[in-house]
Amino acid sequence: MNRLAGSSMDQTQIASAFSTLSQGKPFLTKNDCTVGGLQQEDVEFITLNLPPSAGVDGGYDYNAYLKKSFK
Repeated sequence: MNRLAGSSMDQTQIASAFSTLSQGKPFLTKNDCTVGGLQQEDVEFITLNLPPSAGVDGGYDYNAYLKKSFK
């Protein structure tokens, strides 16, 4: 995730990467991250920085994170 944050990817590209990782869901789970092969530090970044997804226990709302990050 730190690599993404410092990369030249734009909001659309990062959203696409999150969507692929989540298999099209509008949220990520720790399991999505593990299955997707993310390193532990990246999973920790997600759990610490992405807001919880409303109504989804253990889900993280990457769209809300992107909207806040790309104001």
